[in-house]
Amino acid sequence: TLVVFSSDHGEELFDHGRNEHGQTLYEEVLRTPLVLRLPSLLPAGRKVHHPVEMVDLLPTVLELLDLPPLAGVHGRSLFPVVYGRTPQEPDYVIAETGGLSLRLGPHKLVRLETELRLFDLRTDPGERSNLIAPRAVTTRALEVRLGEALAAPHKDRRLTGMGGLRSPTAVAPVLKPELLRQLRSLGYIQ
Repeated sequence: TLVVFSSDHGEELFDHGRNEHGQTLYEEVLRTPLVLRLPSLLPAGRKVHHPVEMVDLLPTVLELLDLPPLAGVHGRSLFPVVYGRTPQEPDYVIAETGGLSLRLGPHKLVRLETELRLFDLRTDPGERSNLIAPRAVTTRALEVRLGEALAAPHKDRRLTGMGGLRSPTAVAPVLKPELLRQLRSLGYIQ
């Protein structure tokens, strides 16, 4: 028997001055448990700390049950991640509720209607310090990734380089040569 335990959102219990759920892009709302149990196939007690997207749950369940993938499914199976293999590129997760967020490694970019926020979850897990000004290059690199995700919203196609553009305004803007040099030097682009 496969047991799956998860949630679509967490609760904001005055963590950022609000008492709501499913309405913000803070970690207390986005970071929810995902527990899979299948004794014959999944290692007991294994914890994966890599963030994942709920869009990957259905492909994972289908693979665990040895069922064929469904046409048009947007995600990819998490089965390799469970066994410690590196996730496929792009190695970021997207969330959307009242805005957009993109998480890549310890960095999290939040795009709201009128503002942009950047957090380093390693040093600021409570998401209190907006690092937009001091980390302009990191912000720009994450904006490029967010533009990529918006341009190719079908995750599976984005991973294989076959995503179609959703709209002409969703493509990433042209970057200045100096910014390109900085992004390359930091390893964000090749």
